[in-house]
Amino acid sequence: LAEKYPVKFKRIHLTVDGHQYGTPYYSGPNQRAYGESSPEAAFNTIFEGVSADEPDPAQVHLQLKRQGVMKGVMTGYNRYKGVVSQSDMHQIDAHLDHLSDLQKELMAPPVQCEPPTGINDPSDMSQGDIVGPLHVKIILAALRCGLTNVANLEIADILTPWAPAGLLMDSGFGIGHSLHHYASDIGDTGAVHSQLDNFVQEMLENRRWRMSLFKALAEGLDDPAFMEGDKTMLDNSLMLMTSEFSSGAMHSSAGIPMLLAGSAGGYFNTGRHLNYNKFASTETSSFDYETNESTHNVFTSVLQAFGGDDETFGSQAEHAKHSGPLPNLT
Repeated sequence: LAEKYPVKFKRIHLTVDGHQYGTPYYSGPNQRAYGESSPEAAFNTIFEGVSADEPDPAQVHLQLKRQGVMKGVMTGYNRYKGVVSQSDMHQIDAHLDHLSDLQKELMAPPVQCEPPTGINDPSDMSQGDIVGPLHVKIILAALRCGLTNVANLEIADILTPWAPAGLLMDSGFGIGHSLHHYASDIGDTGAVHSQLDNFVQEMLENRRWRMSLFKALAEGLDDPAFMEGDKTMLDNSLMLMTSEFSSGAMHSSAGIPMLLAGSAGGYFNTGRHLNYNKFASTETSSFDYETNESTHNVFTSVLQAFGGDDETFGSQAEHAKHSGPLPNLT
């Protein structure tokens, strides 16, 4: 996308910070991609020099100085080619890729656009109910201003004390994943069956808060004040929301739900619920099923929707039953 439609930032990646077991975000093999948790820091980086008025000459001068520094840094790294070992050169090449992205950001012309207002960090960065909506405002403004084509909003493994009922369960370690482990103990014969109603209420409110951020993004992209021809930005976009597990209690991703919104310019057929599981019997659990599909096929579908000719994604050959996109999406 960045090659076809040049933008200042190849992607922006914002996080609602908290406990993490790991991350699904990588820019390449063994190159973990970290997000920015501070709305204020994200705003200062993404919207630096952006104004509804003519560019500030001082800001233009600062940008030229930074371009000169970056050119010198890249020249220095390129001198290592043919000097260091091949394994070291792989590391340097990966770093040069990151520097190249930074250089493109610095070379981008000044943008005239209306930056979002009221972006300030809360006094306590664990206040996800403040941080999350501010990240949504930043993402929407960045997309509307043409500063990026790709945005990630990563929500950590957190509890939601700001939800209407607050915290009803003792999750042990104070993290959302521990809350999910109660799912194994709240059944009729479970050790904490008496807490079933509290568990259901807290879990639902936790998930509803997360979904409220997705809803706010979708509604912002669907705003008729920001049309692209006869389509809204949502029509021309694709949103994907998912989680690590279908069941945190079992550490299982089998039958994981995934939500897609927006048709990527009419590529996807929307407004449907598709179940790719083929249950093996009538008496089955959510872990006893058969399917020919996987998340690899979902991500291949996304790549193809945006013009890629990829038939595989990641470790496709090892884990997926077939290559190519997920059937029946288009």
